[in-house]
Parts: sequence; C-alpha cells; structure tokens
Amino acid sequence: MKRIVVIGALVLALLATTAVGCPQPQKIAEFEVTDLTPAEISVAPGESVAVEVTVKNVGEARGSYEVELKVNDEVYASETVTLEPNESTTATFTVSMEKEGIHEISADGKKATITVAAIAIGPEELLGKVAAFMELLHQGEFEAAVEFFDETMKAVAPAPKLEIVWDGLTAQLGPFKFLGESRVFEEAGFQIVLQRAVFERGELNIRVAFDQKGRISGLFFQPPAPIAEGWSPPDYVDEAAFVEVEVVFGIEGWELPGTLSLPEGEGPFPAVVLVHGSGPHDRDHTIFGVNKPFRDLAWGLATRGIAVLRYEKRTKYHAEKAFGIIEEFTVQEETIDDALAAVAFLRQAEEVAPKGIFILGLSLGGMLAPRIAAQDKDLGGLILLAANTRSLPDMILEQTEYLIYLDGKIDEFETRHLEWIKEQVRKIRELDISEGEIVLGASKAYWQDLMAYDQVETAKKLNIPILILQGGRDFQVTVEDFEGWQQGLAGLENVEFKLYSDLNHLFITGRDKPTPEEYVIPGNVAEAVVREVAHWIKRHSG
Repeated sequence: MKRIVVIGALVLALLATTAVGCPQPQKIAEFEVTDLTPAEISVAPGESVAVEVTVKNVGEARGSYEVELKVNDEVYASETVTLEPNESTTATFTVSMEKEGIHEISADGKKATITVAAIAIGPEELLGKVAAFMELLHQGEFEAAVEFFDETMKAVAPAPKLEIVWDGLTAQLGPFKFLGESRVFEEAGFQIVLQRAVFERGELNIRVAFDQKGRISGLFFQPPAPIAEGWSPPDYVDEAAFVEVEVVFGIEGWELPGTLSLPEGEGPFPAVVLVHGSGPHDRDHTIFGVNKPFRDLAWGLATRGIAVLRYEKRTKYHAEKAFGIIEEFTVQEETIDDALAAVAFLRQAEEVAPKGIFILGLSLGGMLAPRIAAQDKDLGGLILLAANTRSLPDMILEQTEYLIYLDGKIDEFETRHLEWIKEQVRKIRELDISEGEIVLGASKAYWQDLMAYDQVETAKKLNIPILILQGGRDFQVTVEDFEGWQQGLAGLENVEFKLYSDLNHLFITGRDKPTPEEYVIPGNVAEAVVREVAHWIKRHSG
C-alpha cells in the first residue's frame, strides 16, 4: 500500500536537541487511502454519481492531506482533510461525465471504474429477455432464471424464493400461456418493460426493470390493467416559473442525489422537503411508471413560489449496502436521518429562508414527520399526507384482507396467504422474532423501534403548525387513521385537517370502489391539494 508522509503541523522544521545534544525523534502524520467506493458503477452521460474516498491517518501526529480524485489519471477534484492520529474520514466527490466509455477513477492507488453509456439495449432485445425469462419460470428452471438478475436481485430473490412466488401465482391463475401487449420506457436510469402475461385462468401485468448491462434489477407482478402511456405534467404547472438543480447531500457514507426545484424570482423562498412512504422509492415517488406524486407536488409548489427538495430514498440508492445491515436497520436510518440531512442542506442554500423549511411526508413519511420534527426544533411546520395512526402491521393485515375480498370470494391460495400474513403480524405484535429473522421485510430491531413510537403523542408535544390531509378513497391509510389524528389532536390550535372525499392514497382523483388497478392509470396529484399546501405554507412562513 502506497503511503503519503507529511511532517506533523506542530513539529518544528529543525530538530530540537536534548541537553546532551541527542536529537529527539520526529512524530509524523502518515496517510493511507483505505477505500474507494463504489468499485464499479454504470451511469448515463451527464448523470451524477457520488464517489467516496476514505482516508486514515496511520501516523503519530496530526496533519493535513489533500485527497485527489483522478479520472483517467488526471486530477478531477480534490479536498483537503486534517486528521488526528488513527482518525479516518470520507471525502465525497460528485462525478459527472458526458463522454461514453469505461473510465478509471483512482485515489492514491485505489481504483474503480465508471461506465458511461446511453442505454443501448433496444426494445426488441429487452422483450426477448423477458420472454426467455418467463419461459424459464414456466419450465421450472428457477436457477437458470435468476442468472438474468443483478447481484442485488440474486440476494433478495434467490431461486427458492422465486419458485415460491411463481408457484403462488400459478396456483391462483393456472399455467402460464403467453405474453401480450407491451410498453418499453426509461425511468430513473433503468429501462422498464411493462407487459401483459396471460395464464390459463386469468392475466396480470409484469413489470421488469433492466440496468444498463441488461440485467434484471426489479421484478413485479401487478394486477391486470391497460398498458398505459407514462406520466405527463399536470395542467396547474408552469415550467417557466421555476428551475431545477441537481444536488448531492446526506450522511457520510450514505449521500443521496436529489433535485431542488427553485422558483424564478428573488428569494429567499419557503421550502419543503418531501419524505417518502414505505419501500425503496425514487425522488419522484414513481408508482408503476405512470404516476409521480412527488414530481407533481414539487412542480406545483415551485410554480407557486415554494422551493422543494426531493431525493432518492436510501433503500433505493444504497439498496445493497442497506440490505447488508438489515438486522440493525430502523426507520431512523431508513428515513429520518436523511430527512434531517435534507433540511440541514436547505438551510445552507442562499435561495431558501432558513426559518421557513417544512416537512411534507406521504404515508410512512407522514407518520414519521412528528418524529423528524422532534429531532429538529427549528422546522417551520409539518404537512402529513395519508399518515397512519394505527400500527403498520395492523394496516398490512387490513390491506391484505381488503384486497383478498375485493372480488367477493377467496380461494385456497388466498386463504393460505392470509393465514401467513396473520402469523407474521402476530410475530411483530409480540416481538416474537429471533436473531437474524426477517419478518415482512424487516428485522426485530426495526419492528421494536417502530412499535414503540406513538406518532399522535409525539405530534401533541410539538409547537409548530401541522396540516393533515387525507383522501376519502384511500384503502391503504383510511379515514379511520384520519379520525385518529382528529381525536388525538382535538382542540390544538396549531393543527388543521382536511378530507378530500374523491382522492386515493396518491391524492389522485378517482371514483367508485378503490382498487390497486387505478395506480397503473396515469394521473396527477389533485390541484386542490397543491393549492391548499401552498396557501398553508405561505401563511405559516412569515
């Protein structure tokens, strides 16, 4: 390992001598670059990626070292760090390149590669991969099927688990027959194939996400619905009224890329941080490729003079790293730390009013908003959209029962699945979870932390404005949760409530009995919601 030696800052240039003339030994600072991550990554031309260089002072004196990040042996960026003996730090660099090809990045002998390439795999090739993958599932060749996966997918959906999922589908729908109409589109750096799959007793849509190397990075079996075209901006947005800036911020080692929407004109502006619901979401909170509620909110609010920061969720951008510490992962790491970092980032932006920063949380993000505010006393206020007051496991059970009984009947597979969900919920309620066991996607530490949190009681103790909005057609977080907020926070002058009878969980207008199928129909967050949020923020931002 190459080492860099620097004379300690407090050591004199000339050696001091003792009374008998013997030279005293110098103490020196000696630096090592111990890590460079990610080791390998693929990006599109112009796409930003965070590169982390970890440096340690292995010497005996305090000293400074200039961390140089090189791209193809030329210095791309540098940062000076000062460390005590045995201290380590991580320097984070944002790298973006337009030239396609494989580029070597390095820092003091540590090397990694960045592949810059436009997504070059054509739609026909992607559809061929989906057809081959589905045929392997049909033939029961699950070991061969997982070879289509990237490394993360291989870890979370190995052959035995893939077999269980497939057996469950075919038990309900019968043998797979053929693939129907399809749509191929790009989303968040991935190419997505959405295609109808026909089985003997029914059909569904399959959604397959491919990375830039043509590997499957995501696989979803969805309720049947028309293969619709994608998202389009809502009519209430004026794209000339704001600009967007790509940013990188976050906790050391967990930095996240995001988009800051800034109104045109003279600031500083009030600002909002958008906090995701459950699951590994992108910055737009994209649902099935056709709905982007966070982009709707960001563009709608920026049109009305409010800055908005939205970002990739940690469990999406750092999926493999987060999975590696799943046994100690809680909502603090999943959501809260990054929301607090986003607020801190905005406070440093000259375009933003530091005392006018608000949190807007959707679903789980709304549930956790009071806990975020309890850790940052200077927030301007909270906006809770579809935030639950009941426990998450209780809601999972209720949602499962709702969907199973939606068609008025229950078959053998659905019965077994419901019993399995009930057992998982029991384990969570009783914290009957053994070491290393994962229940409904999370460890004992996660559930223990979440079950100890009382969002209503936490909100009661806050002295900041709170706006709570709910859709009347939401079957995930229901009016029962909304009434829980009303009852628990009754009489508090700092809290306002509003119910929209025709809106679903995404605050998109609908009619009749709500079903998951409407999530694959393109729509936008209702203008009334954006208008209400914008008006409320301006009232409370001084």
